Amino acid sequence: LLALAYVGMWVSYYAAIARGVDPWPVPLLDEVKRRLA
Repeated sequence: LLALAYVGMWVSYYAAIARGVDPWPVPLLDEVKRRLA
């Protein structure tokens, strides 16, 4: 199951690159990091 999530992450990454979108800014992750700090 974890391997499937890992593959999904890379598929999303390459799909974003193919569309010309920056894949790294993830507002939800930024919010989680802010709350944990």
